[in-house]
Amino acid sequence: MVKTIFVFLLFAPPFAHGARSIRLPSVQVPTNKADPLDREIRRLSNQGFHPSEKAYTRVRGGKLVTIIYKKGGGSRASERLYVYFVGKKKIRTLHMYPGSSIDLALASPHREGRIYDLAGDHSRIFAYHTIFPGIGQQKLRVYRYARGKVRHLADFDHGRFDSIDGDKTWEIISQDRPLGKYFMTTCKSFHTMAEGAFRTRIYAWRDKRLVNVSREYGNFFKKRIEEVRREVGEINARSTKNYGGFLSLSLRLYFDNAQIGKAREGWKEFQSLYPIKRTDPRFVKQCLKKMETEIRDRLKIPDEW
Repeated sequence: MVKTIFVFLLFAPPFAHGARSIRLPSVQVPTNKADPLDREIRRLSNQGFHPSEKAYTRVRGGKLVTIIYKKGGGSRASERLYVYFVGKKKIRTLHMYPGSSIDLALASPHREGRIYDLAGDHSRIFAYHTIFPGIGQQKLRVYRYARGKVRHLADFDHGRFDSIDGDKTWEIISQDRPLGKYFMTTCKSFHTMAEGAFRTRIYAWRDKRLVNVSREYGNFFKKRIEEVRREVGEINARSTKNYGGFLSLSLRLYFDNAQIGKAREGWKEFQSLYPIKRTDPRFVKQCLKKMETEIRDRLKIPDEW
């Protein structure tokens, strides 16, 4: 009987147009569940955000993944950064930074798409730059992942990772402005702004802690000091039209000397670049004195120096 039915179905003519069709049972092919990270990427893709940078590492129970998403359109791109713990079935957001008016970029150690144990304590360090293009300001933000949690370690103004001595270990070079970005000295009709008066410092992991190690890099700062001296020597402070640039360079001499334990020598060198001549008009003498006093107070230079 079964054989007869099978033969009938095999050789039966096609159904005529409008005839009632036979509904065959549907078959579902077993498939693996979608990766939770893929689902998250699709979720943000539906909002117009697409991955532009990614780094990851394997950790206990899954992966640590950081992704920068970018969304086009409008006057500028909108960006977001997410840090995830990705398990076999679930994904958990550990950190998020919304860069609606800010450019975002992963730091140099993630250039090859990986996240490393930079602290040497079996944790993972991830870092990224926040860049404010309109005002020329940026920060390096550094975080540590351990035991399923993320902790913010530090922010560094104009910070960047570098291997200063070429030993393939990462240091952080930061550049901040102790006098502030808009420090200005004014005397009657004369005024100048020292926007480039950056203090450079070096940080690295020592005994699993991120600390200032500038004094360990004396050669780095000595080379910088010599370069600045050459630049300063080519400028006539009495006639230059870029007095703010000259002031910034001379302050860098003090800052760099201070980082290697020679703050007093650096301050004396700074003073030597602004000599008060006996033949100077009274208002020039007053202006130079006022500028030195303001800087001395802001930098807390000892009176006896």
